[in-house]
Amino acid sequence: MRYLLQLFLLTALSGLVLAQSDNTITGKVVDASGEGMIGVNVFVDGRYDGTTTDFDGAYSFTTEAAGEQTILFQFLGYEDQQHVVNLTGPAPVTLSVTLEEGSIQL
Repeated sequence: MRYLLQLFLLTALSGLVLAQSDNTITGKVVDASGEGMIGVNVFVDGRYDGTTTDFDGAYSFTTEAAGEQTILFQFLGYEDQQHVVNLTGPAPVTLSVTLEEGSIQL
């Protein structure tokens, strides 16, 4: 009987682990002239999931967040942008943006 209980618990927990799927978000961040921007912060609003862009402005990261999520793009001296995406499955979401210079007031 104890063996059956252990087998049932192992099967149930395995199903929970497999049910969690990571969603991949990829893209590129460029400035108004079309040049890739290095070091732009890209992340899911309200979570620690995110990354920074590489020397070409490209980024890619995975998140366990699912459903409708807001992706934020931030870089000093540029206007922040936010885009809503629907994370629903294994296919990666591609989101490329152009950041506009912001007005800095002292």
